[in-house]
Amino acid sequence: MRGTDLGEPGGLQPGPHVVQSALPRTTAVAGTVLAMSFLPLLGDGMDGGTRTPLALMRLAVAAVLIPGLGGTFPEAGAGAARE
Repeated sequence: MRGTDLGEPGGLQPGPHVVQSALPRTTAVAGTVLAMSFLPLLGDGMDGGTRTPLALMRLAVAAVLIPGLGGTFPEAGAGAARE
């Protein structure tokens, strides 16, 4: 029982076509969540000296996390020699 798709019997891993079609949706959802995270900064209760660092921190976290959603992982471990 060796399946490559979730729909096949015994399949544990999605095929590459499933992963590729999910990437644009995942990125769109992440962008929407990022945009929504700025909404609290528009309200009253904090000055510009507070809003600016909060906005920059959100952008920094997004800059690291959103590209990582691609799901590409190196095949070799951290200490492996490169060819």
